[in-house]
Amino acid sequence: MDTIVALSTPAGKGGIAVIRLSGNPLPIARAVFETKAINGGIKPNFMYFGKINAKDFSDLGYMVYFKAPKSYTGEDVVEFHVHGGTRIAEGVISACVSKGARLAERGEFTRRAFLNGKMDLSDAEGVIDMINADSADAVKAAYRLMTGKLSKAVKDVQNDLKTVLTGLVAVLDYPEELEDETLPSAEEELEKILKTLTALQNSRAYGKMIKEGMDVALVGDTNVGKSSLLNRILGEERVIVSDVAGTTRDSVDVRFERDGQDYVFVDTAGVRRRTKITDIVEKYSVNAALKSTTKADVTLLTLDATEGVSQQDKRLMDLLDTRKIPFMVLVNKCDLVPAGQLKQLLQNVSEMLAFCKHVPILTVSALKGTGLSKILPMARKIHEECAIRVPTGQLNRAMEEVLTRHQPPVVKRVRAKFFYLTQAESQPPTFVFFVSDADRVPESYARYLERALRRIFGITHAPMRLHLRSSHKKSQ
Repeated sequence: MDTIVALSTPAGKGGIAVIRLSGNPLPIARAVFETKAINGGIKPNFMYFGKINAKDFSDLGYMVYFKAPKSYTGEDVVEFHVHGGTRIAEGVISACVSKGARLAERGEFTRRAFLNGKMDLSDAEGVIDMINADSADAVKAAYRLMTGKLSKAVKDVQNDLKTVLTGLVAVLDYPEELEDETLPSAEEELEKILKTLTALQNSRAYGKMIKEGMDVALVGDTNVGKSSLLNRILGEERVIVSDVAGTTRDSVDVRFERDGQDYVFVDTAGVRRRTKITDIVEKYSVNAALKSTTKADVTLLTLDATEGVSQQDKRLMDLLDTRKIPFMVLVNKCDLVPAGQLKQLLQNVSEMLAFCKHVPILTVSALKGTGLSKILPMARKIHEECAIRVPTGQLNRAMEEVLTRHQPPVVKRVRAKFFYLTQAESQPPTFVFFVSDADRVPESYARYLERALRRIFGITHAPMRLHLRSSHKKSQ
C-alpha cells in the first residue's frame, strides 16, 4: 500500500500543526527530518526533536513513529509536530510528497483503519461524530460509538441468536430427547433478544436528537411573550422584544446548549386570525410559523394569562392535535393575574384540551423566570416518548389484558373481535388494531384503548395515532 500524507489538525494558523503519514513513512521521515538523537533505527512511540526540511525553509519540531499494527491505521505511521503556520504545514506536506508520498483523500486514514481491522463501521462513524460534536452529550454519545459500545451490543445479539439456532438444530436432530428442554428456553432467549433490539431501535431517535439537537418551535398569538420567554431561557437578549404586537415578522432560529444538550429554538411570528391580517408580509410570516410546527420535534404553544384563552388559541390547539404534532401549552405572564383568576384560566385551558388530555400545561413567567426550568425537561420527555417502539408480542399480550378487563360493547347485536395489534411507526407512536369490523368499535371504546396503551407503555404526553382496520379473517 502506498504512503499517504495529510494535515491532521485544522487548517489555518495555530500553535501546532500535525502532519501525518501512513503506509511506509520511514524512508520519507529520514529524508526530511534531521536529529542527532537517532542512533541506528527510529524507535516507536518516542518523540524526537529535530529539524524538518521543506523545499524553501526549515522548522524545528518533533517526530514520532507508531509501528504497525499499534497505530491508528494499523500501518506504520509517522507524525510531524511543527509550528502551526499555514505556510509551514504546506511546505512540510510538499516535502513529503516530493519524497514519494501522495496526498490522502478525505477520510482515507480512517478508511485504512477500517480495512486493516482497527475499527468497524460504527467505530468510524463515532470518529466523525466526535469531530462534529457541538455539545457535551454529543461528545459522550460519539465516544460510546467510537469505543465500540454499539458494535459489542450487536455482536452479543448475534452470538445469542447463534446459540438459539444451535439448540433448535439439535432439537430437529433429536426431538424426543431435547424438545421439552430446549424449546421453552429458546422462546425465552428470543424474547430477551427482541427486547435488546427494541431498546437499540428506540435509542436511535435519542441519538439523533443528541447528535443534531432538538428543534423546538414557539408559536402563539401576537404579543403573548414568546420572544421574552426565549430571551429568559437563554439568559441574554438574543431576540428583539417590543410592546408592539407583531414585532417578530420572520422565524428566528437560536441554537444553544443546556445541560450538555443542543437545542434549536424557532421564535415564530404571532399567529392572528386571517381576517385580521392585511399585511402580505404578516400573512407569509404566519404561514411560516405554522409550517415550523411540522418540522419541530416539540412545539410550545404560548398563551397570555392576562388575556385568557381566545378562539384563535383554541384553533391552534385543534390544528396541533389534528396533525398529531407533539406540543405543550405555556401559560405566560402568570405573575400578572390573581391566584383565583389563574386557577379559572387553567381550568378553561384543561377543558379546551379535553380532546387531547395528554398535553402538559405549564404556568410560566418570562418576567420573573417562574416555571421556566420545567420547559426543557418536559420537551425532552415528550420527544423521547414519541420515539417509543413496542415489540408486537408485548403489544398483543397487553391487548389481551385490556380486552379481558373491559370487552368491546355489542353493536347491532354483534361484538367486534380483536385479532391482533401492531405498531406501524413512531414519531408519533402509531398503533393498528386488526378487528372483525371496525365500524362496530365505538369512539368511546377507541378512547379506552388509547388510555390503556398510554398507561401500560408510559406514553403520557406524546401524541398517539390509533387505527382500527377491518379484517374478517384472523390470518389477514
